[in-house]
Amino acid sequence: MGILQRVKSLVKLNCPSHVYYEMVRVWHAVCGKKTGEPVYPDWQESINDPRCDVALREMMLSYDKGQGENASQYWRILCNKNIAQLVDHGLPSSMRAVARDYFTFIVNRANPQFRFLEAALSAADRRAAWDACAGTKANEFMDQDQARLFDYMTFMMWKYVQTQGLGGILNKIEEPELGAPFSVMVNGRRITQDLLNSILEYDSMRQGVGDFEEVKEVLEVGAGYGRTAFVIRSLHPHVNYTIADIPPALYVSQRYLSEMFKGQNVFRYRKGADIDTASEEWRSARMRFITPAQLQKLSGVKADLFLAVDCLHEMRKDVIDVYFGRAHALASKMYYKCWKETTIPYDKITLREHDYPVRPSWERVYHRSCRIQQTYFEAVYRIV
Repeated sequence: MGILQRVKSLVKLNCPSHVYYEMVRVWHAVCGKKTGEPVYPDWQESINDPRCDVALREMMLSYDKGQGENASQYWRILCNKNIAQLVDHGLPSSMRAVARDYFTFIVNRANPQFRFLEAALSAADRRAAWDACAGTKANEFMDQDQARLFDYMTFMMWKYVQTQGLGGILNKIEEPELGAPFSVMVNGRRITQDLLNSILEYDSMRQGVGDFEEVKEVLEVGAGYGRTAFVIRSLHPHVNYTIADIPPALYVSQRYLSEMFKGQNVFRYRKGADIDTASEEWRSARMRFITPAQLQKLSGVKADLFLAVDCLHEMRKDVIDVYFGRAHALASKMYYKCWKETTIPYDKITLREHDYPVRPSWERVYHRSCRIQQTYFEAVYRIV
């Protein structure tokens, strides 16, 4: 294998797929070659496919007419990919691929997350984790060696979460079967990296807000497929949860969480910028799904906690400022988690740890490096 091919392999293992595909596209453009990576049709073509869910088509058309121009170029291109996957395979079958574009990492031993876990665990724990995945097989995304490393990292994460005093939570919750997620079985429970990361993030939120039983309303922007909401509402069923996001992510989280919490009142996405928060439908809903345009006009709401997990660093700075403004107007505390430094693909916008527009009156509870993802930081602020 040549040097360039080795570099390409390392980048593919350590980067989310959308970043890798863009780097390959740029490389081939510079070299005058055509890329062999998938080329996805424009989302407007995909939603006209008869297999497209009407709800997804309606969301996309309404968003494009309202605030579509506010999305980063990176998200527009990722949107093309995710909608094509949803149309071709349906939600359950495409969730593995969608998760890869959110917070599921296929890495090698040189990855900082991998190195952190191996340093944090004893030799006995590492050996037990390695032995536990001896029977791992290849899948559509990974060859056998990659798949075993992925499961090894998942087992190490599970052990690390235990060392953080979170074993009790691990005994209360497991990853749902929907979407056939990349998972391992531990003590008869389905465990995934998404679940373990969400539990660590929940623990960080709990450290920032105190007694989570006092949290009644959560408002999350950029929720992905809903992994954080699943953990919080599974552990605290009393919490009312509002998600503000752009499609197709909003479509995915609405479908996923409605399935996970069947029988509960859901305020589903609907057209129009104005939401009547005094209506019985809104007040009685345990989960609500709205767009950023609707969030901008939202009033009469006070969230105990405003969340932005692994999403702000994918936005333009003016859009980030809007979300901090909404947190200031609608919430008591804010938790956010971002890369310490990142450059948004296509848009060429670089964001660093202290670029986020915290309002002068806010009181910092903490601002620190994340556990496991040392290239990330997390922060909680009291909004005053």
